[in-house]
Amino acid sequence: MALAAALVLSFWADSFPPLQPGGVFQGSRETNDFRLLVLASQDTAVRISPRAHHFRTAERLLRNAGTVNPAQVSPGPVLSSAAPPGLDSWGDLRDLRRLLRRQHPPDRLVLAETGGPDSVQRRIDPALAWVEELGYACRRDLPGRPHLRLYRCRWPAAAQRLEG
Repeated sequence: MALAAALVLSFWADSFPPLQPGGVFQGSRETNDFRLLVLASQDTAVRISPRAHHFRTAERLLRNAGTVNPAQVSPGPVLSSAAPPGLDSWGDLRDLRRLLRRQHPPDRLVLAETGGPDSVQRRIDPALAWVEELGYACRRDLPGRPHLRLYRCRWPAAAQRLEG
């Protein structure tokens, strides 16, 4: 019995190595940081992710904890006054295609994804390429965090004058 307890304790102790604050994941054990991306993007009404359901869940948890200002984001399925019709707090790639096919696409949008450094770029690349091909100018925020992708995209003012 003592041998079994010692064996379990040795494996258990090895599962808690000290975190390195300057490492790739900035002191977090998780490769997904939905919380940070929700908080960093709450100033934009149109937020898109290939895994939007995870972001909606994270936002709901943050709102329930009082971390997110309820006036800035939509409360679940109820639409925010700033969000386009049919889009709740986070949209997926189908929502992005639908929004960009409209006569007046949004002036600003955010593309976000989180995960392992290799898989995160692979998941966000198709959406990023599509919005840039349509004329959006996108810049990456939080470049020091390889497991996060947060792109802020704007419709160029020159293109707006030509369209409208």
